Amino acid sequence: MNIAIISSKADTASMNIRHALLDSAEWQEQGTFQDNPVYTLPGNNIRLYTIGQKHILAENLDKQIRADLFVFVSKHRAEEGRQGFTSHIIGNWGRAEFGGREKALVQGPALYVKALLKELEETNTGNYDIAQEATHHGPYLDKPAFFAEIGSNEEHWPNPELGRTMAETLLKILTNPVREGKTIVALGGPHYLPNFTAKLEHTEYAVGHACPKHSISGLTKELLQQAIDRTIPRPEMVLLDWKGLGPNKDLIRKLTEACPVPVERLERFR
Repeated sequence: MNIAIISSKADTASMNIRHALLDSAEWQEQGTFQDNPVYTLPGNNIRLYTIGQKHILAENLDKQIRADLFVFVSKHRAEEGRQGFTSHIIGNWGRAEFGGREKALVQGPALYVKALLKELEETNTGNYDIAQEATHHGPYLDKPAFFAEIGSNEEHWPNPELGRTMAETLLKILTNPVREGKTIVALGGPHYLPNFTAKLEHTEYAVGHACPKHSISGLTKELLQQAIDRTIPRPEMVLLDWKGLGPNKDLIRKLTEACPVPVERLERFR
C-alpha cells in the first residue's frame, strides 16, 4: 500500500511534525511536489509531501498524488487550550464551511485512527489529552484519509516534544500492518466522542464515521448510507449514543428503520 503523509507550510504544527518525521528516520529526497521536496522512506511505500495551502482546502489531492492512504498532519484548535493529540476522519454532515463538499464524506480508515490513538495512549508520559473527534471539514478525496493533529493553541503547535511524539507514533503504525478489527458508525454525543471511545477502548471495534449531536438534525438516509459505505472496513453496526441524541430520537428512528447493518444503543453494547 502506498501512503502519502501531507504536511502544510500554512500550519505550524504540521511543519513541526514534518521536521520531526525527517529527524526520526533515514528519508531519501526524491523529486518535488508544488516546488517542495518529496521524501521517500526506503523499504516502505511511504512518501512525505509538503503543500503551501491549508490542508482543508487541498481538494482532490489524490488526483495529483498516487497513494492508497492519505495522512494529513495538522494542528488542532480548542477553546480549552489543553495540549495533546487528536485524530479524525474527514467529511461534512452539512455545509462545506471549511473545505470539502457539502454533505459528502471521505473514506475513513477507522482502524488506523484507532491504532494511532491507542499507541499515543500507551506512550503518554506527558499527561496529554488524546481524543478521536467526530467526522468534520475537508478536503474531499476519493481515497481513504485521516487527520493526525497536535492541539490546541499557538503555544503547543511548535512544541518539539509533541511533534516528535506524533512523528514517531505515526511511523510506528504506518510501517507495520494495522491490527485487524471491526468498525462501527457512531451517532450522537459530543464532538470528541468520549462515550464511544470509553466503551469501545478495550474491544476490537474502532469508530468510523461519527455524527455528533450538533449535526444530527441534518442527517439524511443518503448521508447515513455514505457513512456506512465509506467507513473502512465496512461497519458491523450503527451505534447510537441514545442519551446523546437530544431531541433527535424520532429522526434517528426513521432514518434507521431499513438500515443495512444492525442498529444498537451504546448503553446496551456488549
